[in-house]
Amino acid sequence: MTAPCDLGGRGVLVTRPAAQAEGLCRLIEAAGGRAIPFPTIAIVPVADPEPAHARLAEDWDLLIFVSRNAVEQALPLCPNGRLPALGRLAAVGAATARALSEAGRAPDLVPAGRYDSESLLAQPALADVAGWRVLIVRGEGGRTLLADTLSARGAEVAYAEVYRRALPEADAAALVASWSQAVQLVIATSGEVLDNLLALVGEAGRPALVATPLVVVSERTAAAAREQGFRRVELAERADDEAVVAALCRAAGIGWSHFVHGADIGIEGRGRDLAAAFEQAALALTAVITDPAAVEPRHPVTVACEGPDPELLLVDWLNALIYEMATRRVLFGRFAVTLEDGRLTGTAWGQPVDAARHHPAVEVKGATYTALRVGQDAEGTWTARCVVDV
Repeated sequence: MTAPCDLGGRGVLVTRPAAQAEGLCRLIEAAGGRAIPFPTIAIVPVADPEPAHARLAEDWDLLIFVSRNAVEQALPLCPNGRLPALGRLAAVGAATARALSEAGRAPDLVPAGRYDSESLLAQPALADVAGWRVLIVRGEGGRTLLADTLSARGAEVAYAEVYRRALPEADAAALVASWSQAVQLVIATSGEVLDNLLALVGEAGRPALVATPLVVVSERTAAAAREQGFRRVELAERADDEAVVAALCRAAGIGWSHFVHGADIGIEGRGRDLAAAFEQAALALTAVITDPAAVEPRHPVTVACEGPDPELLLVDWLNALIYEMATRRVLFGRFAVTLEDGRLTGTAWGQPVDAARHHPAVEVKGATYTALRVGQDAEGTWTARCVVDV
């Protein structure tokens, strides 16, 4: 996966349960961030597993697993420690679907688009469930939307509660004391995660926490965060790790993207300051040719240019990079920019073009004045964009 931005060493507080945080932490590190694991929920077995054990031994038309935890905690309670061979399986999210596949059966139903109960209930296969026996495998408590809706559609619905969520024992004093230097972004993947985080940092840590950009994966958690006083809340497009990292980039006000412009390609960089936006625009330029993550930053090249305004300076910067790549036969994958009084000094790190490694898609001829814009939005994020001729 191509990292959607360079997080530039920003500290990201990852509040997921420890067993589910590893993959997300790897993606954050790959995007140049510092993952700070701080689980705010502990997953523990239910006090009495016998009711769930008995339910899982029955025959069901449909078993719905609401989370990866539900799959992992249910398996030991299933007959012979294996998923039922009969009946359909449904997963609320992508991670749950992977867990089912790893356990021996791929799910029959997985939501399209957002991974939540609403999207699962919108599946055509669940429109008419009259007479079905449905078992929802979950932790203790939680939303009743699935059961309420399927019951209203004529299904007989029951729960197998196979785990419970607990507030972990954690001392947040050191985290709170170093917050301003250590933590620049926070992730909360549920309302309970958010509530527990607030409880763990206490009143001493609350002001710094609510002032830190927060990434969430549902509208419900976003609304709860705003009610708690969080100033910047970014909603991920989905609940999977890749979407969460993309939301971190947006929350940090950094990243790059492309836009269509006839036969050519538009590039855009975003950053908390103008220099960062120019760096991200340069990454977008490389991404027109190849995956920037495939370019090893071995050799530095210094570039200097100047212009009467930021827009002309952007075009000069990009064209200088295009010239250096063409004459040196290199590709760049990392950039650092300093701006002062209309002068730009930049360093680009890269390596010689390797067709087998980089698979160059196109040749970029030059940056143009078409769709040229450099500016700052109301939240302080800078954007630098233009069209490049390919």
